Amino acid sequence: QAHAADLGEYVKDQARRMRSAHPLIGDVRGHGLFLGIELMRDGKPATQEVSDIMEFALRRGVMLSSDGPANNVFKIKPPMVVQREDMDLFLEVLDEALRAVR
Repeated sequence: QAHAADLGEYVKDQARRMRSAHPLIGDVRGHGLFLGIELMRDGKPATQEVSDIMEFALRRGVMLSSDGPANNVFKIKPPMVVQREDMDLFLEVLDEALRAVR
């Protein structure tokens, strides 16, 4: 539980820091390793961007899913054995994908 709490806080903090470079990132929320990263463009759900990023990430070996009424929230719930290096890969791929969909 401590591992999930610590790693989840790390990922939320890193995702929130990415907001300055990626204004598509809206709310970042969650508890432990059950996280959500919402994407918004001009106050509206960025559904197409989420879809594009999911395809980009899959080509890089990172599987993502979306959730929410508009499917504009990345739902992140990795297995408990996930390590910081794994989540760093996710954050790196997310950063690259957000740069690609500007």
